Amino acid sequence: MRIFFSLIAAVAFISVFISCEDKVVEPYSLTEERDYYPLEKGLYNVYKVKSTVYNSISGNVTKEYYLKELITDSLLDGSGNYSYVINRYTKNTLPETWKLDSVWTSRYQTSQVVRVENNVPFVKLVFPVRNGKLWNGNAFNTKGEELYEMDSLHVPRSFNDLTFDSTLLQIQRHDSSSISQDYLHEIYAKGFGLIYKKSIITANSQTNGSLDYPIKIASGIDFTQTIISYGKE
Repeated sequence: MRIFFSLIAAVAFISVFISCEDKVVEPYSLTEERDYYPLEKGLYNVYKVKSTVYNSISGNVTKEYYLKELITDSLLDGSGNYSYVINRYTKNTLPETWKLDSVWTSRYQTSQVVRVENNVPFVKLVFPVRNGKLWNGNAFNTKGEELYEMDSLHVPRSFNDLTFDSTLLQIQRHDSSSISQDYLHEIYAKGFGLIYKKSIITANSQTNGSLDYPIKIASGIDFTQTIISYGKE
């Protein structure tokens, strides 16, 4: 009898042990995952930008130019985090000289990446990276809650003959209908940060509340930003 109860206790212990093993969450390295948004003085990315502004009255205007983002400095803020200064330069053609357009900042805040664009902070990424993860991109501004979603994790992608082994898709907005489009996605690559951005916010032409056919965009903007080179100065 004593042997019988000992066997039952052993089986119970093994069952609990296996159950606990099933619930173990894989550990992750915060330092390694921050590679999806590297912040280091001297790092830069160069992008080709195409922007079309739609206006059914004055006409559509399309612009193409180049954008360079260069991390020029890091400053310790009051909360103990380092804010990295990002100089943003533009030019219309590659042979031209870069001209300073604006200065933004980015910082790691524990398990988040906060990017300040024109004095407005946005939570661009959160860690650990997981498919389907949701977070409030406006957590540190007054714009109201907007849920970002992480998708297509560790997918290899290529842009302009540049290949990136591990990328993730960050979905900010994805709402389209026959009347309007509100679409904003960003793609980040491990070791390189932002490599692609697509934003479409448009409204289609209507007459007396009815959609015009053939469908025509009446107003809005279509913006594409694609990496073409990178490096360190």
